Amino acid sequence: MARALARKVAPRARFIAALFAVALCAPTAFAQAKPQDEAQAKPGAQSEHDTHILGVRPGMSVPDALKAVFEHTATAPAPQRPDGLKEEGKEKKDIRVVYKNLKEGELQIVFAGGKSGFVREVTLTYAKQPTVSDLRLPQTGSIASSGNVLDSALNSGERYDNRYTIGFTDNRKTERFWWRDEQAKEGYSIRIGFVSGKLSSGGAMADSVIVRKVLMVKPGEEAKFWKAVEPS
Repeated sequence: MARALARKVAPRARFIAALFAVALCAPTAFAQAKPQDEAQAKPGAQSEHDTHILGVRPGMSVPDALKAVFEHTATAPAPQRPDGLKEEGKEKKDIRVVYKNLKEGELQIVFAGGKSGFVREVTLTYAKQPTVSDLRLPQTGSIASSGNVLDSALNSGERYDNRYTIGFTDNRKTERFWWRDEQAKEGYSIRIGFVSGKLSSGGAMADSVIVRKVLMVKPGEEAKFWKAVEPS
């Protein structure tokens, strides 16, 4: 029984050890290449509607994701490794890492288990919360209870990004959720989402703020994702 348990635990332990090794060692190597002048390291103009957060997008490997955070954050000095790590998901095969004190906010990255880790989900909890208007997200008058379909919208004369569907994060309907799906060149779709502040009992949001941006593999396309990142 002990041997069987060891065989079951060993892959997880190896995965965690490998992730720690990358987090501790890989950034040291690419840190040497980062310009001393932080202004030179700034990426080009970006949109919050892009399919990445601080350069991290679903499908990236562990070293590529950690390197992207190092190169894209405005935090000085840029962190060379995450602040924390934990196992989660079915059979504890997924690994979630967190950067707690970035200038942009708290960043969490979920690496899906398997032969090696690949980014499956990215979440940024904003330090400076944008408003719904800042992101040109559709503003809602109400949302129908059936299917969470947009029922009506406030007509303010401004142009909004109509690619987004509007619903809620869960059945409690305490947070509003804007999302759209974008096809990745690898063959699966990436869901880009924005989560509102907590709704009041009347359904209003405090200052209509957005507290989180979320990227994930579109639900139902996990098989396409694994086929792309771990081709046979």
